[in-house]
Amino acid sequence: MHPLVWLLWRDTRNASRRLLRRTLQPRGALAVAGLVLFAGAVGFTTQNTENFGGNVRLFGAPGLTLLVMLGAFSPLGLYFRPPDVHWLLPAPLSRTELVLFNVAIRARPAILSGLLLSLLPTWRAAGWWPAFTGYTLIFLLLQTSGQWMAVLRAWLALRVRPLWRRVLGAALFGLPLAAAALELSVRSDVDIREFFRVSRVMLLVGAPARPFLSTVVAPDLASWLLWASISMGILGAMVAHICLLPVPYREAAVQQSERRVARFARMRSGGGTFGASRSTSVARRVPMFPTLGGAGPVAWRQIQELVRNPRGVALILSIVGLVVVAVIGLPWLRGGDPILVTQLGQTGIFLVTILPLLMGDNLACDFRRDLDRMPQLKAWPISPVALAAGQIAPAALFVTAVQAVGVLAVYLATRSVTIGVAFLVLAILPVVSWVAICLDNLLFLWLPYRTVPEDPGDVGFVGRTFATALLKFAVLSVILGLALGLGVVWLRITASPALAVGIPVATLVAGCFFGTLAVADAFRRYDVSRHAPV
Repeated sequence: MHPLVWLLWRDTRNASRRLLRRTLQPRGALAVAGLVLFAGAVGFTTQNTENFGGNVRLFGAPGLTLLVMLGAFSPLGLYFRPPDVHWLLPAPLSRTELVLFNVAIRARPAILSGLLLSLLPTWRAAGWWPAFTGYTLIFLLLQTSGQWMAVLRAWLALRVRPLWRRVLGAALFGLPLAAAALELSVRSDVDIREFFRVSRVMLLVGAPARPFLSTVVAPDLASWLLWASISMGILGAMVAHICLLPVPYREAAVQQSERRVARFARMRSGGGTFGASRSTSVARRVPMFPTLGGAGPVAWRQIQELVRNPRGVALILSIVGLVVVAVIGLPWLRGGDPILVTQLGQTGIFLVTILPLLMGDNLACDFRRDLDRMPQLKAWPISPVALAAGQIAPAALFVTAVQAVGVLAVYLATRSVTIGVAFLVLAILPVVSWVAICLDNLLFLWLPYRTVPEDPGDVGFVGRTFATALLKFAVLSVILGLALGLGVVWLRITASPALAVGIPVATLVAGCFFGTLAVADAFRRYDVSRHAPV
């Protein structure tokens, strides 16, 4: 047996045992529950989807190609785990052996992810086996294409000036988007679904990913063999190109892995998906807040952390901005179709409201950032309630500001809802954001966890992420449903619009109050000697 094959087997066996032991612990059970909830949510939302196979062929190929293209900007392509950097890269192994081992290590999450999706009945078009192999090949494509593009970037760096590399990267996305927008405006006589079917740009963009999706929905053995063989051929060509492209692979892998290890260590010690950058003059100009029993200085400190974390803030702003641009731009390209304007406007208002809440891990300005500073926080002469309010307020206010700007932009551009509904949405945004941040911090203080994995392929971390997001979404749905139900009941009893709006808002305000008290109590009960983070 080749030494790397033996090492892969032992590493896989040990990782499986470790994963099994974790599932027997509270945090591991939470990860499993998160995966189960995610599977159930996906299955529930797609159970009434008709012609699933046709939808996969129609919309999946361009979307998958877009994900592959985004891999051109991912720094994870040349990432090796710390033990691999220290022991394998200096070993007498060929570049091909190292590449194949790294691809095999990264293939394990792909197999687990493919198994998870294939177990969903609504995500199987022709049977379990085509779905399992197809989804596994799709995740392998995402893993391998990231490595391939990273090596290709390293090759271009040796031969192309930085300016031209930026131009090439902009053209990689700009030209297909411009061509699709032009064709969409020209073919204004067809709807969006029909456009994806007849568009030559979409056909060309989705061509590299179509064999992988065709494997998922293969109706018979012959079709499955054909598309699976083509997909594996594409993956094999990428791996072969990685092995043959003349670049200093070892040196680049060592440098990239060291940077990734340092960044992950910095993020894990500071909390937040994006580590804090260097201090700026803007952060130093933030004026001190009133004391307010200690809540003011705590909030000021978290505002400082938020200002020093521009990448996390930029990610949320960019996602919301893309939603707003798509909601406004698509109807304009279609000649201002009023039905499309209304539909996209209502969808856009929902998305710009909910997306910032689900991306709370990108805001490093609450208890989750202070995981390693808990002993210091416990020693401060501040009441738990004031400390909790100071920790929650900056994130809640920032999220509310992003939501309000997005809702106003979509409403003014589309007028898809009445002005009363728009004002109602704007009125409840602060309390909804506050409750969402309270839920994030409550779950963290009850079961402390890192918001950044030790390794990018940590499947348990993915489970915890799904668990926290879905739990927060479920609790928010219950609270909002209860508030809306009370408003409807009071409207029928009193026929007073003021009470119909005031009662739900008062319910949400009460949720903020009791949520803050719950966070304060959880912090008071937090034991720094027993609650070890993972």
